Amino acid sequence: MLVVGLIGPMGAGKSVIAQELASCGGEVIRADEISRDALAPGTDELAEVVRVFGRECLSDDGGLDRRALGSVVFADAQARERLESIVHPAMVRRMRERLAELKHRRPPVRLVVIEAANLVQMDGLNLVDLTVMVTAPRDERLRRVMARDGLSSIEVERRLVAQEEQGIEAFEADRVMVTDGGLAATRKQAQQLYEELVEGIRGPRVEA
Repeated sequence: MLVVGLIGPMGAGKSVIAQELASCGGEVIRADEISRDALAPGTDELAEVVRVFGRECLSDDGGLDRRALGSVVFADAQARERLESIVHPAMVRRMRERLAELKHRRPPVRLVVIEAANLVQMDGLNLVDLTVMVTAPRDERLRRVMARDGLSSIEVERRLVAQEEQGIEAFEADRVMVTDGGLAATRKQAQQLYEELVEGIRGPRVEA
């Protein structure tokens, strides 16, 4: 079972690539979903987040208000680091448990993709066999996130700056994919990546 870490900044196209890899036959573990599980009502992690950041980070139904919390942590590096110290260990633990489940699945799983922008920063590199950095021009990423999340340019800019401060793109991955074309071109890159990894065409690091 080959485990690939799909990393890179927001708006780069990681979700599109992960979706296409899943269509090709891969299993995908999404950090966003793992994070939601880790901060679900009743978890120790959510209780700690409320203790640190206050009940204003909760929605009316008692769940986490991600937009309210995001407005705090993306404007304050220390607040973001405090949040990460609460959430990241729980996420890595849950990812490891999920990988253990997949390892024993029959028929065997050939490829598992962990889609996580900050896999390196959350100390999750030991979960994967290799990494793929997904990126795109900055102005294109800003536009995509605004359209996807309904955020203002100022809100998205704060998030982009926060990721730049974290060094999301600074990590030297095994492969780099630049998604500066349309959806069809990005999906084609993902299909080629699947063939390289699963069908045994394992070349040196390339830029696609």
